[in-house]
Amino acid sequence: MTVIDSFLAFTARLGEPERLAVEEALADLMESYEPKYGFTAKELAELDRRMTETNPVMASKDEVRRIFGHAFDQ
Repeated sequence: MTVIDSFLAFTARLGEPERLAVEEALADLMESYEPKYGFTAKELAELDRRMTETNPVMASKDEVRRIFGHAFDQ
Protein backbone atom coordinates (compact mmCIF):
# COMPACT_ATOMS: atom_id res chain seq x y z
CA MET A 1 0.00 0.00 0.00
CA THR A 2 1.39 3.40 -0.97
CA VAL A 3 1.31 6.46 1.26
CA ILE A 4 -1.41 7.89 -0.99
CA ASP A 5 -3.50 4.72 -0.53
CA SER A 6 -3.04 4.98 3.25
CA PHE A 7 -3.99 8.65 3.15
CA LEU A 8 -7.18 7.92 1.20
CA ALA A 9 -8.13 5.12 3.60
CA PHE A 10 -7.46 7.43 6.55
CA THR A 11 -9.59 10.25 5.16
CA ALA A 12 -12.42 7.84 4.33
CA ARG A 13 -12.73 7.06 8.05
CA LEU A 14 -13.00 10.73 9.09
CA GLY A 15 -16.22 12.52 9.86
CA GLU A 16 -17.27 15.29 7.49
CA PRO A 17 -15.85 18.26 9.47
CA GLU A 18 -12.46 16.57 9.85
CA ARG A 19 -12.44 15.43 6.22
CA LEU A 20 -13.24 18.96 5.04
CA ALA A 21 -10.36 20.32 7.16
CA VAL A 22 -7.99 17.76 5.64
CA GLU A 23 -9.24 18.57 2.13
CA GLU A 24 -8.67 22.28 2.72
CA ALA A 25 -5.15 21.67 4.03
CA LEU A 26 -4.39 19.40 1.06
CA ALA A 27 -5.75 21.98 -1.39
CA ASP A 28 -3.49 24.63 0.18
CA LEU A 29 -0.51 22.31 -0.07
CA MET A 30 -1.23 21.52 -3.73
CA GLU A 31 -1.65 25.22 -4.52
CA SER A 32 1.73 25.98 -2.94
CA TYR A 33 3.37 23.71 -5.53
CA GLU A 34 1.64 25.32 -8.52
CA PRO A 35 3.63 27.89 -10.47
CA LYS A 36 1.92 31.20 -9.79
CA TYR A 37 3.24 33.18 -12.72
CA GLY A 38 3.78 30.64 -15.46
CA PHE A 39 7.36 31.65 -16.28
CA THR A 40 9.17 29.55 -18.83
CA ALA A 41 12.53 27.99 -17.98
CA LYS A 42 14.20 30.64 -20.14
CA GLU A 43 12.41 33.47 -18.30
CA LEU A 44 13.34 31.99 -14.91
CA ALA A 45 16.98 31.75 -16.00
CA GLU A 46 16.89 35.42 -17.05
CA LEU A 47 15.36 36.44 -13.71
CA ASP A 48 18.09 34.50 -11.89
CA ARG A 49 20.75 36.19 -14.02
CA ARG A 50 19.34 39.65 -13.31
CA MET A 51 19.08 39.00 -9.58
CA THR A 52 22.79 38.19 -9.41
CA GLU A 53 23.95 41.26 -11.38
CA THR A 54 26.41 43.26 -9.32
CA ASN A 55 25.67 46.57 -11.08
CA PRO A 56 22.06 46.44 -12.28
CA VAL A 57 20.71 49.19 -14.50
CA MET A 58 17.60 50.75 -13.00
CA ALA A 59 14.91 52.87 -14.62
CA SER A 60 15.00 56.55 -13.75
CA LYS A 61 12.06 58.25 -12.04
CA ASP A 62 11.16 59.91 -15.36
CA GLU A 63 11.12 56.52 -17.14
CA VAL A 64 8.86 55.09 -14.43
CA ARG A 65 6.53 58.10 -14.75
CA ARG A 66 6.33 57.60 -18.53
CA ILE A 67 5.52 53.92 -18.14
CA PHE A 68 2.95 54.20 -15.35
CA GLY A 69 1.66 57.70 -16.04
CA HIS A 70 2.16 59.15 -12.58
CA ALA A 71 4.81 59.83 -9.99
CA PHE A 72 5.75 57.43 -7.24
CA ASP A 73 7.53 60.08 -5.17
CA GLN A 74 6.68 60.05 -1.51
